[in-house]
Amino acid sequence: MSAASDARGPHDPADVLARLADASAVLAGSADDAALYAAVQDALAALAGFRLLTVLRTTPAGDGLERMHTSDLAAYPAGGVKPVGGDAWLQCLLTASEPQLSPDADAVRRRFFDADAVFALGCQSALNVPVRFRGRTLGTLNLLHRAGWYRPSDSATCQLFANLIGAAWAAGQAAATRPAPTLQTL
Repeated sequence: MSAASDARGPHDPADVLARLADASAVLAGSADDAALYAAVQDALAALAGFRLLTVLRTTPAGDGLERMHTSDLAAYPAGGVKPVGGDAWLQCLLTASEPQLSPDADAVRRRFFDADAVFALGCQSALNVPVRFRGRTLGTLNLLHRAGWYRPSDSATCQLFANLIGAAWAAGQAAATRPAPTLQTL
């Protein structure tokens, strides 16, 4: 799942740019969100590392977060919905405009109602990155790993990839609501 090693140095800007270019090419060349999620997962496995990666999108009513993608189908299957109402941490994630770090097991236990399931996967830290487009939070990109794994540069790098997902969702929504063009002669 995670290609990053324990001896983590700073992100190589050329590597980040190359992987961002690859994911951007998928976004530009396909309307298949699953292909983009796979490209983002591959890039972040190499750049930031994770034991679990999920992509959650707000439901149309805004009352939940639907799991659109997961790196672990058995533990966290796609399609599951987390209700937002009454969960202060999920509401915080949807109003935050910056990544949120839960650096250790204590923070995960306080913030995640499913902390025991997270711990069962060997994860004790989480980096939750808002998926945003034009000032609106549309969902979250979530990376989980061992305690103390994530560092500040991971937030910035992951935000770049979350922004690609936001652009894909916005483009898909715009295409679904735009009337089909008609051929007209001048």
